[in-house]
Amino acid sequence: MKSDHPKHTQIMRILRSRIVRGTYTGRLPGERALARELGTNPKTVQVALVHLEALGLVRREQRKGTFAVPRKKHSVATGLVYARLVLRPPYTNRGRAVFWASVIIYAFQKAAQDRGVSMALEYSDDVDSVVKEAIAEARTPACVGTCLVSVPLKTRHVIRLADAGGPVVSADWRLEEPLIPWLTFDNIGAGRRAMEHLTGLGHRRIVFLRTPQTSPSQEDRERGMASYLDGLGRRLEVMTAGLSEVPEVFSTLMSRPTPPTAFVTSSVLLADMLVELAENADIDVPGDLSLMSFPGAPHHLRREITGVRMDHEALGRRAFEMLFDEELAANPAHVLLPVTLDEQDTTAQARE
Repeated sequence: MKSDHPKHTQIMRILRSRIVRGTYTGRLPGERALARELGTNPKTVQVALVHLEALGLVRREQRKGTFAVPRKKHSVATGLVYARLVLRPPYTNRGRAVFWASVIIYAFQKAAQDRGVSMALEYSDDVDSVVKEAIAEARTPACVGTCLVSVPLKTRHVIRLADAGGPVVSADWRLEEPLIPWLTFDNIGAGRRAMEHLTGLGHRRIVFLRTPQTSPSQEDRERGMASYLDGLGRRLEVMTAGLSEVPEVFSTLMSRPTPPTAFVTSSVLLADMLVELAENADIDVPGDLSLMSFPGAPHHLRREITGVRMDHEALGRRAFEMLFDEELAANPAHVLLPVTLDEQDTTAQARE
């Protein structure tokens, strides 16, 4: 992909990546050797090394060569070498901070510190401004790169980011145009895993309850559930309800001559509501009704709920590492993180 960056800036970014991640820990290859490897000329490499020296990432010694500065000596405190983490404001409809955001932030920061890099954290739901700032930062030699988490990028945004030429990773958002590296959980696999668990327990009447607010992740999970049941010759029943409508929808479904034996919900908040509604209606969970959600429930709910768990710590760590992956930068690809079943006492063998 053609970049509108000067050649020396492109070379500087490659060398900086290798130094920060520890590929170069002592004397760097000579300028002529680097020029041959990177397809440029020694003068361009020399200019790139001057920039790296100004950042404190290398020291150049006459007649001896160029040496990588140990990570502990990098000027991290002054922010000269930093990675950006930008999150869409992670709050629920009730204004509470969602638990996974702090986990991603912690893991990203820990991965950055391990490589002697600072982290700049931002929250924004203004996608156009986020993209504009990411492009501007891509032209800043001190910026390792930008990771965008749950930022709803459209095709036009991705094209602009790809053309900017700097390391940008999109995480936890499905891209329609994969022109930059992107990282998501295996949400289709998560949906299939949920159905595999419930059908393995003998459940045949399964309802997926979701709110009107959807996301690419939720759509993928729903697709995974439907495709798994399709393979068994069954159909996934999907119900959409706002939070205020959930009690009425639940009552209507459970009043059927053959009510559902299992619910999967799009959020743990919905699952928590169903726990209370079932208790008020003298419906035993999981004896009469099994409940699952995405992901596994955090500890502040009434009870822990069976779910397909997303490892957000792994996402934060992997997102940082992808900023230094030269192969991914050259050939943008979709990286999938595996999911696991977190089985609690809200699912059990169906009573048919």
